Amino acid sequence: MHHSDTIDIVFVISGQVELILDEESTVLRSGDTVVQRGTNHGWRVAGSEPCTFAGVLIDAAPQSNA
Repeated sequence: MHHSDTIDIVFVISGQVELILDEESTVLRSGDTVVQRGTNHGWRVAGSEPCTFAGVLIDAAPQSNA
């Protein structure tokens, strides 16, 4: 499990991947998209075939006005 100060937009291109959260998990399949908003999470390939996915990470860290 890990988290980062980013907003992650993840697209599953092929295969299946399990998104693991603190209290639940869900399997994403080819064609699915998820927005991950800085919560604790982990990833695990689901099924017997490889999974290909792409992600866009956007900095969400608080900005200083100094």
